Amino acid sequence: MPHAGEGSHSYMSTNEGRHSYCFKNNAPHEIVVNFSPHGPDEETYLVGHDATPAEQEVRKLSHNVEEVRDHFEFMLFRNEIHDQSVSDTQRRMFHWAILQTLVLAGMCGWQIYYVRSLFKVRGVV
Repeated sequence: MPHAGEGSHSYMSTNEGRHSYCFKNNAPHEIVVNFSPHGPDEETYLVGHDATPAEQEVRKLSHNVEEVRDHFEFMLFRNEIHDQSVSDTQRRMFHWAILQTLVLAGMCGWQIYYVRSLFKVRGVV
């Protein structure tokens, strides 16, 4: 799809099984992609001609509830990934802070030793 701000694209698979999606972003800004893995048979089910208006509304409502449920499951999955990333970053920051503290304490100890040795050589201490 060439440089569109918004839009939809549909793809009908000819093979059954697991598929992978690849999205490429050459734009200088972030692109958010949402998709629904539901097939076109669901759309024909929604526009059943022999259904009463109440049945059609119930079908649409059911379809909308499924979309909300799918989106919620996706958001939970994304939240788990972000939580994992945050905990990894916090762990790295903690270890980095410990390393900095040890290096700082070592440098302070070395400076005290060096300054004392300078004064001992001169006989001041």
